[in-house]
Amino acid sequence: CFMEHVRVAAGRFLISDAPIWSTKPTRGIDLVPTDEFMREAKLGNGIISFNDRTTPKSDGRLRVFKQAVRLAFCESSSLTEVARQLVDYNCPGDSVIDTNIEQTPNADSRVTLDSDKDALGLRRVRLNWQLNDVDRHTVRTLAIASAKEMARLDLARVQLADFILDPDHELEGDGIGHHMGTTRMSASPQHGVVDWNSKVHGISNLYVAGSSVFPTGGGTNPTLTIVMLALRLADHICGMN
Repeated sequence: CFMEHVRVAAGRFLISDAPIWSTKPTRGIDLVPTDEFMREAKLGNGIISFNDRTTPKSDGRLRVFKQAVRLAFCESSSLTEVARQLVDYNCPGDSVIDTNIEQTPNADSRVTLDSDKDALGLRRVRLNWQLNDVDRHTVRTLAIASAKEMARLDLARVQLADFILDPDHELEGDGIGHHMGTTRMSASPQHGVVDWNSKVHGISNLYVAGSSVFPTGGGTNPTLTIVMLALRLADHICGMN
């Protein structure tokens, strides 16, 4: 059950003149689902981020010329669309919607040892990261629901990616760098690697601290949870002495 938060560029949006865009320090809005919505729609957890941080800038000796060309493209919807077919092209106020989605624990998503060896003669690590239908359903449902909410509140005009709107398209995304799972915490060795004190099942003096013990990944950054688990483990070991 190797887990990673799923990042997907779910679409673009143009902000309205609502005060919220100019008053928030990061000029952005994060939308999170309620527990009720997740249960009803059978979703994992996650965050949909609308960040107005992509006002284009040009650098170099030709920056004035390049900026003039860019603004000329942005004034024409047809030229902008042509540019977007070639590169990830942003116009002023045109931002990308990002996701931070919880991955469902999946036994097929795993870390194993490869037959190839490194320069020290040790077997290399092989990562087989697998998403499932629940993960794809979560990304698409939260993105569509967020777009509808933005329209309802008149905060932004949203254009979702084709692979969000059409389930027949393969989901385009990658990981964020929040590696979790593989030594999950469990009540018994049949369902995990460590017990509730982070001690490896069946071994009296081996403990694991870190996000690898997470049974689920949650929908937010794992750092604070990692720190809390490490402090908890430290207190436990100190109490044994």
